[in-house]
Amino acid sequence: MEPIKKFMADDALLAPYIISDGAALDQRLSAFIRQQLGSWPELREAHDGLRQSLYKKIFLNDLEVELQHNPFRIKSSTAKVDKQSIEARPCFLCPENLYPDQRALAYKNDWLILGNPYPIFPDHLVVSHTEHLLQEIGACLGTMISFVADTGGAFEAFYNGPACGASAPDHLHFQAYPAGGIPLVSQVQLVIAAGMGLSQISDMQGQGACFAGEVDHRGVFICRSQNSAALEENLIRAVSHLKKVTHVQDEPLINIIIAADGPDLIGILLPRKAHRPGCYFSQDGDHMLVSPGAVDVGGLLVLPRREDYERMTREQVLGVFTEVCFGKDILQNFQMV
Repeated sequence: MEPIKKFMADDALLAPYIISDGAALDQRLSAFIRQQLGSWPELREAHDGLRQSLYKKIFLNDLEVELQHNPFRIKSSTAKVDKQSIEARPCFLCPENLYPDQRALAYKNDWLILGNPYPIFPDHLVVSHTEHLLQEIGACLGTMISFVADTGGAFEAFYNGPACGASAPDHLHFQAYPAGGIPLVSQVQLVIAAGMGLSQISDMQGQGACFAGEVDHRGVFICRSQNSAALEENLIRAVSHLKKVTHVQDEPLINIIIAADGPDLIGILLPRKAHRPGCYFSQDGDHMLVSPGAVDVGGLLVLPRREDYERMTREQVLGVFTEVCFGKDILQNFQMV
């Protein structure tokens, strides 16, 4: 624990940045972020760069998505995540490898909240385990749900599976961002109310509702519940179904987003069939640097190169979703108990 202690942001460090109730997690996060922006030059530079990002919206068949041109994300988008490359580099989430000015805020007993030096959103955070454990949803889903609930929904969280978006598949973590950053989260209510390719498959025995279907070439499983344990149980059940039908030994390819809407907690699971689309690997004029994680399939496509941002079309977005996401059929025979 010694390497961790020297990086911890304690009450004394945060005190000058606390505006109101210092015990509330969302207030402590706000203070922590301000402290890090003031004392960690690389993080401040990255956030300054984020403010220069370009945005535009594209309407697909059902919903709108947004494109973000963010050059600072090129390192994450081009990250080598094969076993040999991972083993050859130091783990950037382990405490001994953090930036000299980086600090960590303790969460529960086994988690560290860190600023993300390659942000997609203002106040983008990484929540990593104190131990060097492999990325696996069963080990962090409960913490994701608790984190969102403990912030009163001020922050949302997302999980990238080890083979579909995680730049550190060797270290257990999820990411968090201020509520409203991923378009699909705010679109969920519209999708459900309009019956946009979704159907209810369970009332969770009176503890909420689960829906499954397809939106803009993306198969999706959605749960709403005020009961965090019931939400976790049903999402894990969906993961188990995907593991069975995709015939994988390890974790199936998944992205998960956790959010809150009033008293309800929301879980959105997007089943994946590939990490990156064919255009990522193309050596000719079709090459585009798009490496989808939860944020991208959630409707905010991050494009580090200006030329990709300028030429990405509706048809290409739908093509990317078709290549990397399963459609509704993958959830067709999913039986809720």
